[in-house]
Amino acid sequence: MQGDFTAAESDKVWVTDVTEHPTGEGKLYCCAIKDLCSNRVVGYAIDELMTAPLTVTAVRTALARRAPPASWWCIRTEPAIR
Repeated sequence: MQGDFTAAESDKVWVTDVTEHPTGEGKLYCCAIKDLCSNRVVGYAIDELMTAPLTVTAVRTALARRAPPASWWCIRTEPAIR
């Protein structure tokens, strides 16, 4: 991708980010998967822990909802997932 954060077709390039949300009982983490062409969130997951399974669940949700062609798609993520 080399810094190119656009896509000409839906379900070809997805990006993900994890955000921390403080609550009265601790923290919640939300991992959202966004399609770069449509700018729509295509999957997400929420958990009390920021671990790799949070992102895996979000990706699985997006794959189940969108079913992109297996021939080509790319996910860009932050390296800080534990």
